Order: sequence, then C-alpha cells, then structure tokens
Amino acid sequence: MPRSSSLVRLLDGLLELGWLFILVGVPIFFNLRDYRTFEPDKIVLMRNTVLFMVVVLMIKGLYLAPINFGRWFGTQEAPPSGKLLEDTRLALRQRPIFIAALVFGFVYILATITSIAPRISFWGSFDRLEGTYTYLTYITLFLILGSHVRSWNQVERIVSVIILASVPVAAYSWLQHFHNDPFVWADGSQTALRTPSTMGNPIFLAAGLLMAVPFTLYRLALSVLRLIKMDLQDITGSEQLWGALATVGYLVALCLQLGGIGFSGSRGPALGLLAALVVFGFAVALARHITWLTRLSVAAAVLLALVFGATNTVLQTSNTPGAGFSRFLHLLPSESGTSEVRSLLWKSAPGLVAQHPILGCGPEVLIFCWYPHYPAALRTVELANAAPDRSHDEEIDILLTTGIVGEISYLALLVTAGWTMVRLLRRARGLREVLLASALFGAFIGHIVEGATGIAFSDTLLLLWTIMALPVAFMAGGTAEVATLFAGPLGTDPMAPPAPVAPVTPPLDPRQSAGRTGRPPSGARASARERNRVGGPRPGPRGTTFVPRADRYSFSRALGKLKTAGVALVALCAVGVAAGTILAVTIFVGNIQLIAADADFRFAVDVETSANQLVTQQNTLQEGLSYYQISLNSYQAALSAGPSWDWQPPADLYSLYYGKTLLEYAAAIMVDKTNPNAKVQATGAVQQALAVFTTAMHANPLNPDHPRNIAKLYNWWATTLSSPPDTAKLKLAAAFDAKASSLAPHNADILDEWAQNDLALGQYDTAHSRAWYADAQTRLLAAEALFPEDGAVYRDLGSVYGQYAIWAEQAGKKTAALKEYRLQVKAWLGALEYGAPGYPKIYAPLANIYALKLNDPCNAALNAHFALVNIASGSLSDPNGAIKAQMTQLTQAAAATGKCPTKYP
Repeated sequence: MPRSSSLVRLLDGLLELGWLFILVGVPIFFNLRDYRTFEPDKIVLMRNTVLFMVVVLMIKGLYLAPINFGRWFGTQEAPPSGKLLEDTRLALRQRPIFIAALVFGFVYILATITSIAPRISFWGSFDRLEGTYTYLTYITLFLILGSHVRSWNQVERIVSVIILASVPVAAYSWLQHFHNDPFVWADGSQTALRTPSTMGNPIFLAAGLLMAVPFTLYRLALSVLRLIKMDLQDITGSEQLWGALATVGYLVALCLQLGGIGFSGSRGPALGLLAALVVFGFAVALARHITWLTRLSVAAAVLLALVFGATNTVLQTSNTPGAGFSRFLHLLPSESGTSEVRSLLWKSAPGLVAQHPILGCGPEVLIFCWYPHYPAALRTVELANAAPDRSHDEEIDILLTTGIVGEISYLALLVTAGWTMVRLLRRARGLREVLLASALFGAFIGHIVEGATGIAFSDTLLLLWTIMALPVAFMAGGTAEVATLFAGPLGTDPMAPPAPVAPVTPPLDPRQSAGRTGRPPSGARASARERNRVGGPRPGPRGTTFVPRADRYSFSRALGKLKTAGVALVALCAVGVAAGTILAVTIFVGNIQLIAADADFRFAVDVETSANQLVTQQNTLQEGLSYYQISLNSYQAALSAGPSWDWQPPADLYSLYYGKTLLEYAAAIMVDKTNPNAKVQATGAVQQALAVFTTAMHANPLNPDHPRNIAKLYNWWATTLSSPPDTAKLKLAAAFDAKASSLAPHNADILDEWAQNDLALGQYDTAHSRAWYADAQTRLLAAEALFPEDGAVYRDLGSVYGQYAIWAEQAGKKTAALKEYRLQVKAWLGALEYGAPGYPKIYAPLANIYALKLNDPCNAALNAHFALVNIASGSLSDPNGAIKAQMTQLTQAAAATGKCPTKYP
C-alpha cells in the first residue's frame, strides 16, 4: 500500500474526519426549527456524512486501482500474484465479524424485499427513519472503521470524541433537572422530572450515556495511574498541572454522565450501566490477576442481585415513583405502568412471529403488523390512540421485523463481536490495552442489557457499531494483509513515566520489563508511524515483516504498467465512481429535503394552531381564514419539498394534517355569514381534502388513519354541507370505517365512530333505521369488550337503547320500553363515569328519563342540578334558556315530594 502518497493520506484523513464528526454530531445535534426535532435530524446527519465518506472511499479506490489490478491480474512486467485467494482467506479469517455484519445486512435486505410495506422498510418510518437504508449506513461505517483504523492515535481520538460528545449531552440534562432549560418545548414536557436532554427521550439519553461511561473510566484510570507513577524529578511543573487537570476533567465528565443517567429516571439503562461497570471491573481484574478487584466485582454483582430481588418481591410497592432513586429499584409490571406495557407487548409477540416466522414483517412496519395482535389491556395503561412500533426489547424487535433468520444472524453478529472482544482482552499485554479492551467489552455488554428493555436508536446503534469495529483493528491490524495479534509490540506505552534520554520507555507492566532503564522493546527502532500502528509492524503472509513502500506512488505510472484489460477495468471503475458520486449527491440532497420539508410542516402546524384560535371570534374570523391559507400553503410546500424519487413513500403525517386543516378551513368558511359563496368554497376544500387523504391511502394502504379520516370527511360532508343529509355519502363513510376497522380491529375508537355513522344513517335513512341501529349496537358492544372504560361507547350505546325504547313505546310494549330506558340510564351513567366527550349534554336528557319514564324524582333532580351547574359554568350551551327552565322545574318538583335532598354538591 503506497502510504507515502499525499493524496491517500488526505483521503484517509477525510475518512477519519467523517467518523469523528458523526460520533460528535449525532448525540449533540437537534433541530428546533422542524417538527420531529431529534431522531430524523440525527440520522440525516449521519446518512449524509457516511455518503461523503463513501464518495471519498470510491475516489481512493479508483486512485489505487492500477496498483491493485496490477497485483491481482498482472502488469506488463510481472505476472499476477498467486497469493490473492490465500490472502483473502487469511484476511476474512482474521475478520469474522465482517462476515457476520455482511450476512446480517443481507438478511435485512431480504426482510425488506418480503416486507408488508417494502418502501417504508427501506427508507424508514416517518418518526424514526431506522429503515434498511439507515442500517446499511451503520454497516458501511462499521466496515470503514474496521478497515481504516490503524493506529493508537486513531483509537484514542475515537475515545476522546465519545467522551467529548457525552459531556454537553449530560450537562444539558443537569440544566433541565434544575429547572434551567433554556428552551420551552412545544409539547409542554416536564423536562425536570425525567430529563431527555439532546436525545428527546429520557431512555435514549441514559442509553447513550451509559455506553460512554466505560471509556471515561478508562481515561480516568490512565490519568490517575500516570499521576501515581510520575517521577517528579523527571517532569516539569506544567506536565504535573496538565496531568492533574486531565484527571479532574475526566472525573467531572464521569459525574456529569452518572448524573444525567440518574436524572433521566430510566431503569433499563441504569441496569445496563451496572452491568457495564461490573463487566469492566471484572474484565480488568481477570486480565491483570487483581484479586481484590475480582472479589469486589463478584460481590457487587451478588449485592445487586439481592437488592433487586428484595425490592421486587418482599419490598415491592403498588406503584413505582415517577422520579427519584427508589424508581430504579422497582421493575415488575405490577409496580410500573411502563413495565406493564413491555410485558403486554412481549406476550403478544409470539402471535406476530407465527404470522411471519422466516423473515418477519419487515423493518419499520411493526406498527402495522401489530394491529391484529394488539393487546386490548394496553389501552388501560397507555393512551387510547397509542400504537406500538417497537416492543421495547431490541432482540424481540429484530425477531419480529426480520424473522427467525434475522434473529439468528443478529445473535451471530453479537456473539462474534463478544468473542472478538474476549480474545482481545485475553491477548492484551499492557495495562492500557487491558483497560481499553475492558471498556469496549463493558460498553458492549451494557448496551445489550439495556436493549433487553429499551429501543435501539441512532446514538446507541452508532456507538454499538463503532465499538464492534475497533477490536477488528487490533485483532487484524487495520488494513494489514495478515492478522496481527493484539499481543504484538505496541510501541511507546503512554502509561510509562517520561524519559528524556531513552527514546522509548518500557511498559508499566513489571512482567514485561525489570525497570525503566532496561533495553527498549524491539519495535523502538521502527519508524514513528509503525510504532504507533495498532499491533506494531505487520508480519507478512509468510511470517516476514511487512513494511509500507517508501517510494511515492504515481497513478499514471502504475496505470502505464497495466495490460490493456487492466486499463479497461480502471476506466470502468472511473465510470462507476462517477455514477456512484452522482447517486450519492442525489440521495444527499434528498436527505436534506427531508429536513426542509419537516421545517415547512412545523411552520404549518404553528400557523394552523393560531388560525384555530382566531376563527372562534367573529371579529378575528377573516384573519383566521388568511392564517389557514398560509398554513395550507406551508403544508403543500412540505409535501412537495420531500425527496423527489418516486419510490420514497410520502410522509403520512403531512397528508393527515394537510387534509385535517382543509376540513377545518371548510368549517371556518361556513361560519362566515358575509360570504355568499361559502358553501361552494367549503365544498371545494372538502374535495381537495378527499384527494389528499385518498393519495395518502394509496401510498400507504396499511395505515388505518387514512380510511378513518376519509370516513370522517364523508360524514361531515353529508351532514354539514348537504340539506337534507346525504345518505349516499354516509354510506361511503360507513364503508371506509369498515376498511379502517379491518386494518386495526383492536381500535375501539374506530368502532365507535363507525357506530356513530350508523346512528346517523338510522336517523336519515328511515326505511332501514332498525338495521342501522342494530349494526350500531353490534359495533358498540364490540368496542365495549375491547375497552370497557371508553365513555364515548357508553354515550352512544345510550342513544341506541333510547331509540329502542321509543320503538317499544310506539308498539305498545311498555315493559320492553322500560327495560330499554333502564339500559339507557345504565349506559349514560357509564358515559358520565368515564368522562365521555361532551358528557355535560347527557345530564338534561338523563334527568328527563328519570322523571318522565322511570318515576325517580330524586335522581332526576340530581342530574338536573348537574345540568344547571354546567350551564352556569358555560360547559353546557343553553342559548334560549329552555334547558335551564326545564331543569329548574324538575328540581322544584323533586323538592315538593319531601323525599329528595334539597341541596346537592
């Protein structure tokens, strides 16, 4: 390899600059100007940087193509090398993790091809972007690191930037915890209770920090040992000062990291941190034969097992605190809502595996695959409209999205990486190497433990692939032709005390040298570059030492030595590099367009919020309508600013909000009494919204929100813009409700909306009223079975029973009518108990039923009283005072009986 070439050194420097930039930028970066703020922005930053690195790598490959083709296929002066196949086998044998990573990437691609939504699986979901493209980015970065990290300096720079990036992330969490957050978050997040910092999620914050802690411990241990080993007669005062400052700096960084993990209140990452610390200490103790540290590590592991065993059995509580130290001690589902969520999702996972066993549902589409197997009990723990897109277990997520084949390949990758780190630890000779290998292994195990209850995201996956790549450099000597053992000479040991006379000092390990004045190691006379190379001077394929060429490489001279076939191959490579660069630039621009579109969307949402407030007042109605126009233009810009390639699916959320805003605009137009063309304009807006929703549904037919919104649109169109209501449009609404319910059969809200549409049809399609009401009752009873605490279901069930009672009265069946009225009362009481939307409207009719149908004046007076209270507070509209007069009459009649209370709460 022509290492002396200035262009090669420049390209290698650009590659290193790329991976250092990613390691610093991804954890720190977030963008307040767009809607998603955190994860997609970080991933776009990483994607584009890796694209830049790929272009640099292609240029380097083209530049070195003549000499490589000459070696492989021969030149005009020399035949081709016969060692190509042997060298390849040896290289792969020393890099088994490369094979495991490539196999995992290949399986990921297969799972994408067989996915239930291949486009989403490849490009990633709107919220996370963790599709196959992003995973291929991780793997590409891993391969670049594993093949280009060659020296201790490079390794130490990687460690430095990992620690450096964690400091501002952790420091920001301290600001949030102590109520000094400089930003006011749009969602009103209580960042002081559980700090999300620059990650946007407390779990993500702690998961990222825990992987940086072992590296901080590595540096802190080196600094402390340097101070202990310093011979004060041989160093200057400034060296003492810098050594002390380094120790204090790493100690401060460690405190910031541990504080950030604690302030996050995240228990899974806390367990990962404990595992990382135990593994770090145990690995150092075993490698260096430190008895007291071995005993301490074992005792810490046993103590932790006893503490967690006690707090989750004998000392378990009924509810886990939202914050504080005691939160970390309770893990059981019975004690914590978040633990219960995980338990319910894990229990439902086998159903998904049975449906897609081999290659899974596909990456990033788990939310759509989960709908048929959604655990109904989850609605009692999370929000009613919540839908899981992860299982909160990294291995289960891999199993569900890539199937059994993907799970096996992923576990093989982890096992290979762990085995490589164990080999690295066993072959480490000096204390520095032991500490670094232990830090790598501790961070690796910590992530696996955290991933058992967490979600893999950009920062942790970036660190994981980086950590898995570094042992390759040690075990295989970077780009060496043959493996170099980690036990080989490493050049100057930075832990040794400085020696002004001797060029190289002996290692700190007394087993390697008797004293500071002993003979320098054999590698001391090598060049500075070779002494710093990971693994030292590289042995050649026959045991001879491989020394990089000293002569300057010339592309034109090497090209001139090639045969005609070789020159043609170089020319073909040049065409490939040009095409690859054009493709990379296109994707680069498309990635930036993702963020630009999100910024437009964020602006549109903010303006829409202002418009919603303005149109509620007649004097600001026109201003609100103009705000709607601005918002709609921004939504259009967001949809058109996205990537231009046709195979990229549109952002569902943009379409949903755009269509919703068009409907709000149509409703606001109808309020404007001064506009003679209001109905025509409103109808045009509704038709435009229908086109938006329909396009989105065709782009992503698995999302139930699209047919659900079309159903709502038709319902509003039929009842608001048509007089009398258009039953044909109501039937279309029912058809789309049916489609939405088939996509999400677990969703009680969709069933309730479907039933409401049936009730409207029962009211206006009088020829088939009984059939429509029967259908509505069927939907509502199914919704009640799914979610017995849904007040809206009981509200609408009351309307069904009330109509049945009226029909029974009309048929002269008084007993049946009385039974239906009692069912109606029971349903409406359930609606009041669970806070149905618009529940104040129930009090007045409920009071009338008690008074006029059930002959219960006391309950009638009670509900009449609550109706009067809501009228007084403005919660119940009574423009002409009719309801107030009627309810007052009922309370007076109840008081006249002398049997009912005269005062109510």
